[in-house]
Amino acid sequence: MKQFIYIIMFMCVISCSDKPNNRNHFCAIAKLLYKDQATASNYLDTINISSFHKDEQPYCELLKIQALDLTDNDIKPYERKIDFVINYMQNKKDKAFLKLAYYYAGRIKQDKRKALESINYFKIAISNDNPYGVNSRCYAQMAEVYCEQYLYDYAKDMYNNAYYEAKKDNDRIGMAKILKEKALVYLDEKKSKTALMYLDKALKIAQDINDSNCINSIKSYYAITYVEMKDWENAQKVLPSFMRTISQADTSAYYYIAANIYRHTNKAKAKYFYKYLKDNGDIYAKEDAYSFLTEEALADKDDNKVADFFERYKQQIDSIRRNTNSEMMAKINGLYDYQKQKERIARISKEKNEFKLLFASTTVFLLLVTTFAFLLISRLRRRAQEEKRQVFMLKKLQDEMRQNSLKKIKENNKRIDELELQLINATNEKDELKKRLADEKEKLLAQNAINKLKIEEENRALGSIKNTDIGIMIQKKKRSETKEYLTKEERKQMEDTFDQFMPSFKEKLWSVYDISNRELNVCMLIKLGCKPADMACLLGCTPSAISKIRIRLYKKFFNKPGSAEDWDRFILSL
Repeated sequence: MKQFIYIIMFMCVISCSDKPNNRNHFCAIAKLLYKDQATASNYLDTINISSFHKDEQPYCELLKIQALDLTDNDIKPYERKIDFVINYMQNKKDKAFLKLAYYYAGRIKQDKRKALESINYFKIAISNDNPYGVNSRCYAQMAEVYCEQYLYDYAKDMYNNAYYEAKKDNDRIGMAKILKEKALVYLDEKKSKTALMYLDKALKIAQDINDSNCINSIKSYYAITYVEMKDWENAQKVLPSFMRTISQADTSAYYYIAANIYRHTNKAKAKYFYKYLKDNGDIYAKEDAYSFLTEEALADKDDNKVADFFERYKQQIDSIRRNTNSEMMAKINGLYDYQKQKERIARISKEKNEFKLLFASTTVFLLLVTTFAFLLISRLRRRAQEEKRQVFMLKKLQDEMRQNSLKKIKENNKRIDELELQLINATNEKDELKKRLADEKEKLLAQNAINKLKIEEENRALGSIKNTDIGIMIQKKKRSETKEYLTKEERKQMEDTFDQFMPSFKEKLWSVYDISNRELNVCMLIKLGCKPADMACLLGCTPSAISKIRIRLYKKFFNKPGSAEDWDRFILSL
């Protein structure tokens, strides 16, 4: 309120002044407008530009555009006025307000979907080295332009620059807003957790400075993020915190968020918000409202309302389609291929460098020609003694060059001899490598032959065991319909037979772990090809006990869990 009173008093004083010199007051107003949206709104209600001196009217026009932008009003119609302000500030060489004018020229071009022109204006504003915290806003708006064209990496870089500038200016409100907008970039990239992280940082800054408008705005972004994540519970929790104090300008947006959340949690509350939105929301909110109300009417079997709401729903769909088409055409017309622009700049820079190089080369060449001509004239004017000295020096130089040439030839011949020697050595090494590889091949073939003999020997041994009395008896009992166990003597006979024909079998097992007789018998029966059910019958236990023994043995031997089939494969490989 104090700020508003200050602005009113100031306007009255300077509007009555015949010799205006109120630039510092305009600077103060520009800062107040940026810090407080309510101040900006009040400024719009009180300003009368025609009452000011003609030299002050450009400042008032610029401040009016600033206030309109800060209160979310349309500034596109002010394109010609901002051009007038820029020309005035250029002629007056007021760099501070010229920087601000360039910023709002960029904002107007941005709203008119002229991406290239807006980016250029923002860059000009940044290059103008003056205070008033405009740099952070320029970078933030450039980030929005990039984001609208889905250049998210460029957008994040610009937000980083904006945050750095805001921090340098100690603009904590700006820092919070930048972090909040950066969170939306990550939300567009479907990185909801990263978006929440940036919102947490923004909320902490807003709470530290106790800015209620900024806090409410950030919490509404929390709700948007939770809606995107379909986390309706958290979205509903955060909803009351920013719904308590809503400005008239934000009512439609906040009600739309609330309706979308309550649509999934509380139909009655959703209906309340959608009834408001169908009359007061934008076309997107109305489309969603009529969609919901149509569904509710269908559920209530109210045919009249269904027909009415559905007809209005189709009208909103048509409006959205027309609006989307116009927006897409505007975006297509305003799209700017930044990669091609980079290539064009690089090409121009290359051409410029080539021209500089050509100019430098020409200059050096002309300088050399001039120097040579001067030396030639000087040489002609010298006496005969000087000419003889020149001839002597030339002859000496020729001798040195000849000696250097002979030395270089000698060095080259020496290098040729070294290369020929290396070539001979490489040939010898190649022959040795072939011989070594042939020896390795013979060894591997011999080893394969030995392994084949071992496999054949093992198969013969296993066949011999199966053809022994005990082997035949095991096969017989296995096929018997009556359960016949192996007696203690028969199990002993089986072990002796294995010791006779496959002595290494038991030794290999015992070398790793001291297994019991029952476990040894299970291993021998596996080797003989018995199934788990047959082993259970021969050893007088259940199939599950046989499986447990095999699993236990695998864990004992390999120190890790394994299946019974893993143990069977290991035994069959011995």
